[in-house]
Amino acid sequence: MRNKRWFSFLIPAVLVFIGIIFIIIHFIKINKGQLVCEIDSNQFVMPATYKVHSNSAVLDGKYYLFKMLLHNEFKKTLKNVVVKYNIPGYIEWTELCCIGKLSAGQDVSLACFPKFDPSIVKKTTQSVESVNIQISWDGLNENEIIEKSFTFDMLSVNDFAHTSIDKDELISYSDMTDNRELLACYVTPDDPVIQYYTSLIQSELLKGDQAAVSKSEEDAVRALFGIYEMTKQMKMVYSGAKGIPKDAGDVTSLIQNIRLPRDVVTGNTGLCIELSLLYSSVLSRMGLNPVIFLIPGHAFPGVEVNGVYYAVEATGISGEGLGYVASLEEAYTVGMQNLEVFFNEYLPSGTGFILDINYLHSIGILPMELGDDQFCKNKIDDIYKNKVKFSNNYYANVYSTYSNTSDQSQNRESSNAKRFSGTFSFDIPTQWITNYSPNPYYTTLTAIVTSPDQIVSINVFDIPANSIADAMNYLYNEFANNGTVLQYSIQGQNLSGYTFYQNASSQWVGKIGKVKGGYRLIAISVNTNYYNSYIGVIEKIYNSIR
Repeated sequence: MRNKRWFSFLIPAVLVFIGIIFIIIHFIKINKGQLVCEIDSNQFVMPATYKVHSNSAVLDGKYYLFKMLLHNEFKKTLKNVVVKYNIPGYIEWTELCCIGKLSAGQDVSLACFPKFDPSIVKKTTQSVESVNIQISWDGLNENEIIEKSFTFDMLSVNDFAHTSIDKDELISYSDMTDNRELLACYVTPDDPVIQYYTSLIQSELLKGDQAAVSKSEEDAVRALFGIYEMTKQMKMVYSGAKGIPKDAGDVTSLIQNIRLPRDVVTGNTGLCIELSLLYSSVLSRMGLNPVIFLIPGHAFPGVEVNGVYYAVEATGISGEGLGYVASLEEAYTVGMQNLEVFFNEYLPSGTGFILDINYLHSIGILPMELGDDQFCKNKIDDIYKNKVKFSNNYYANVYSTYSNTSDQSQNRESSNAKRFSGTFSFDIPTQWITNYSPNPYYTTLTAIVTSPDQIVSINVFDIPANSIADAMNYLYNEFANNGTVLQYSIQGQNLSGYTFYQNASSQWVGKIGKVKGGYRLIAISVNTNYYNSYIGVIEKIYNSIR
């Protein structure tokens, strides 16, 4: 009987004990390992683009090293949650952020944009590097710190990854060149070696010409010619095996080893993309606006002045498969033919892209910093002295070629030039694209004519109204109904103002005139930050309105 009584007391005690154990286990579970951490990392880092990797404002933060999602599954608020990381050999332990309070059930997203030392551009080999992450908060023991790690490919300074999109997900040519804007990091106008090379072109070929001072098309094209003539006379060789590429050629891999502009000069050879980067570096150093035209398998350099583009076929210098050295006039003719095909076929089809180098630099896609190198300068001197015997004939050749070809360019421009339809109209710049009835939410917007670089637009509004004041009031209300603020001032037929969107603003000038059914406003609009850079283009279009 006593055993039965003892047993009857034992069972409840055991159950209570088990209950206490479960409570303790549950308490421990709640308080350990329940800060969920999910990491999304980039596959690689390009040393040449280290300034982009460190700037969250560039291209909407596209080039982060890693993103992290923290989810607090505790039933309590965590205080002073600290996330820090390191990259052994590159970045010491660095605090990414400190979250003062992370409530129960709360999610927090973080992104890491590491600040690499400029010396990273000295890296000439690929390697696999690791990122170590530690997460801690108040009240946590040292041995309870959450630790995560992952690896990524650190490319060499000469490696350029044409895309960051997984190979299996590539669909279009645009996907294959998803990183194309980053080519601006390889344009190095402040490289002391490029400065030296540029001064050689200016002193020996252009006789001290400063094309950027006048901003004239003539001087800009002469600068373009001067670069071609210098590469040709220094016996630079095009490295490709197909002469002047027309289809698939140089750009055939997702990661391409690219010689820097200084290496193209000192090695006296280059592929089409490398030559384009060299041209852009020199033109930018001269204070001009260089552009690179990208099409499948090929790239060629050009210059933009007052909304007009000029180009040369840089690969005409010579090389295996080419069979001859193209004269300056031939290189320019092929370049302008390429340009015509580019605007008529490649750009409309989405397989052609314009890299406006100065614009890309202005939005933070900055060139790498390279130190002075006397060896490279001496190498340039050796090539120059041993291969080039300049005389006034070369100087005259650059100028006479421009004189011969400029007539052709002017004739081509005048034959292609056209005015927008209607009694109140304007001259449409060559190479600009017209899109009729572009936005169904703005019923008065008849057309938008856009510059090839998508920076400047000519907006045509046909407004049913009996006076200019009524027309602008009608337009003001239409903009307001679409969440846009329109500010304007009227001086006779001349108007100017600003348009404010959700995250941006544009500045515009225009004219308004009487047409059948009401009034037509022709407004030339530019993002406020770049208005002064395009003042020459704006004035040219504005003066053509009549």
